[in-house]
Amino acid sequence: MILQQLRYLREIVAHEFNISRAAEALCTSQPGVSKQVRLLEEELKIDIFVRKGGRIVGLTEPGRVIVDIANAALRATENIGTVARDFREEGVGLMRVAATFSVAKYLLPSIFPGFVERYPNVSLSLLEGDPVSACSMVAAGDADIAVTTRPTRQFPELLMMECCRLQPALIVPRGHPLLETKNPTLEQISGYRFVTFNTGSLEQSRIQQKFSDSGFPIKSVFSSPMNADVVKSLVEAGLGIAVLSRNTYDPQREPGLEAIDLDYLLEPRSVCFSIRADLHPRAYVLSFIQSLAPQLDRRAMMHALEAGRPKGPDA
Repeated sequence: MILQQLRYLREIVAHEFNISRAAEALCTSQPGVSKQVRLLEEELKIDIFVRKGGRIVGLTEPGRVIVDIANAALRATENIGTVARDFREEGVGLMRVAATFSVAKYLLPSIFPGFVERYPNVSLSLLEGDPVSACSMVAAGDADIAVTTRPTRQFPELLMMECCRLQPALIVPRGHPLLETKNPTLEQISGYRFVTFNTGSLEQSRIQQKFSDSGFPIKSVFSSPMNADVVKSLVEAGLGIAVLSRNTYDPQREPGLEAIDLDYLLEPRSVCFSIRADLHPRAYVLSFIQSLAPQLDRRAMMHALEAGRPKGPDA
């Protein structure tokens, strides 16, 4: 049994039992993949795959267990490689950060300069998306870390931990009637049209649910992508009002808008980082996380990673 055979198993399953596509992903030939799979089955004296007419169509019952163990073994070898690379090529690499627009514009710019100064040989790549798509990038291996509000979907393969909390504020056009009311109620606020985000953010969904549960559902007149600047432009144009994080509002740069703090009505928004629980993060990724959340203890974080890693079938 060799590691390459385990990689073949992983790619065959990942490509829905299509040997040709698996071979292409592995940069090898279809006959070569088929031969190695047969050799492994002969060595183990068991069928890993279900075949019909010479084609692989699924996994046998023991095959499912074997593939789970193979994936765990491959993750372990990849983690060993990561640790070795950290010692061999300290501070050299690429870090891909997936983030929502608001996080990328209003939170990360204060983090990146210090990171670049400390790790001048690490290339940074910033990918934008809503919370679900950003976390999906990390789950698929297309990004190393996501920094977002909580997504509406669960990602069991990711470790998600809170970085910080952002205070909510109601963004209204200058001179709006609600500015004349001290601490307006949900009922008063719900009397106006809203500009909202598209789905993807659990925090945004919770805000709308709170209004609905109180008997004053939001009247959304316009649904925008996860872009606070677009929302503010629509508010300033008179299309409606919006609930955003307080840090997205700058009275000096946005004289046509005003903000009403809503911390007496709504919970702060959680901003979280998400990384793969099954992969050992590079040292500079951990350093980036600590810049985001200085309150997090590295040992506690590594313990959480270990606890979140998939266990073998008999664990």
